Amino acid sequence: MIDGMYELTLNTPMGNIPCKIGLWQERGSLSGSMEIMGSKNYFSGGKVEDNKCIFSGEFNTPMGNISYKILGIVEGDNLSVFAETNKGRFKLEGKRVK
Repeated sequence: MIDGMYELTLNTPMGNIPCKIGLWQERGSLSGSMEIMGSKNYFSGGKVEDNKCIFSGEFNTPMGNISYKILGIVEGDNLSVFAETNKGRFKLEGKRVK
């Protein structure tokens, strides 16, 4: 089960940045939200296969627009995210909080 709200930490050269990701699936289609650095982005049209999810989007931050493509892997209550962005590649890890 992928559904839930997750709190993650993004490790960057500027330090750790908290992030929240909400994931909701229905018949293999994924939608949700991603909140980081005071900006929140809603997405839809993602895909779910077993314990993996893929989604993409774009949002504004104090550092400018960030477009992203995410591969997430859920194992129990743990979420590992591999993000490909126009600002570089990042790995985030965290846990389901609800």
